[in-house]
Amino acid sequence: MPYNINQIAKKVAWRIMPLAILGYFLAYVDRINVGFAALTMRNDLGMTATAFGFATGLFFWGYALLEVPSNIALSKWGARIWLSRIMISWGIVSALTAFVSGITDYAILRVLLGIAEAGFFPGILLYFTYWFPKQFMARAYGFFTLALVFSPMLGAPISTAIMGLDGWLGLKGWQLMFILESLPTILVGIIIALALPEKPENVTWLTQQEKNILQEELAQDTQQTINKTKWYHAIIDSRVWVICSVYLCYTIGSIGMVIFLPQIIQSLGKQTIMTTGWLSSIPYIAGAISLVIFGWSSDRYSERHWHVSLGLATTTFGFALATFTMGSYWAILGLSIAAIGMYGKMGAFWALCGGILKKNKAAVGFAFINSVGNLGGFIGPFLIGWARDLTGSFSGSIAVLVFFSLVGTIISIFAIKNTETQI
Repeated sequence: MPYNINQIAKKVAWRIMPLAILGYFLAYVDRINVGFAALTMRNDLGMTATAFGFATGLFFWGYALLEVPSNIALSKWGARIWLSRIMISWGIVSALTAFVSGITDYAILRVLLGIAEAGFFPGILLYFTYWFPKQFMARAYGFFTLALVFSPMLGAPISTAIMGLDGWLGLKGWQLMFILESLPTILVGIIIALALPEKPENVTWLTQQEKNILQEELAQDTQQTINKTKWYHAIIDSRVWVICSVYLCYTIGSIGMVIFLPQIIQSLGKQTIMTTGWLSSIPYIAGAISLVIFGWSSDRYSERHWHVSLGLATTTFGFALATFTMGSYWAILGLSIAAIGMYGKMGAFWALCGGILKKNKAAVGFAFINSVGNLGGFIGPFLIGWARDLTGSFSGSIAVLVFFSLVGTIISIFAIKNTETQI
């Protein structure tokens, strides 16, 4: 029977995408569950909002420093072993967070968690280049990043439900949450070690003809990207630094909101921890819908730049609305609008990155963009916590996010150039 590349790509997606999405889902749950833990953990450990935001953000220093080395290691030793190592490592560190006794313990484990998790996201992006021809990459990135919104959307009620088990086995709710949510991570890490296919030539679920067609397409992509530049050109090109600055502004807002969202929701009125969890999921539902719509539109019209800029502008407006309505439940609407912009642009953003990175620069390029950009994950929580302690309200905190989202919007509109010419 005749084969075409579309059928083969769909077959590949059904085989490798579920495990990749599940892994990133768990990665983000283990990264943000501290926001729900903080509802009671801060008081138990005597942390101010500033101290909590600072220590929580230390995750991203460990994460950023090892992003590039991790992707280089993956390209050398293979995705199956390296991604498995990452997941098992961060699962263990996350579980140990249940036993911290103060701010110092907590800060150390946040750094170690960042080190353990470093390289997973860009590693998956690199792994996709082994399986998907260029014309399918935007859709692959889009489906993969759905985990980014599904993890807080589903993780919010799950985390708060676990915290409701306070006192079980003599442990506090937040301690149980760290332990129980780390176990699936370790399990999936083991499954990846056993089951993740490395490259097309190694699998039995593709026929030899399918393998030949897929490898020809991938080889053609590789041939088109061959040039005389070195790997470090991926981190010295001005376009990469522009993209890094846009991503930095994005992560300041997104991680800042994610980490403090449960506390922001709780500050709006008296409600149970479980209710806080359900209300916290609303912005992410909006974000999930927008991710699909933006991704479809970006592929439909083969346009990346203005989809990214529109997303950032929408985020800025949403944060501004939340700032002026903080103290009422209208703030949730503002944060939902912000989430529409934040998550809607993600597929277009990574497709834009892929547009300027030749295949032989992808390992370093993806990791470098993610590394620099995710430093915003330190800045955002710290500034929100500092502004909260300074003003006694989250209005000032969200106003900080308005500023950085606006800066990201301006840079995106005026500084991102077309990506037809690759590095």
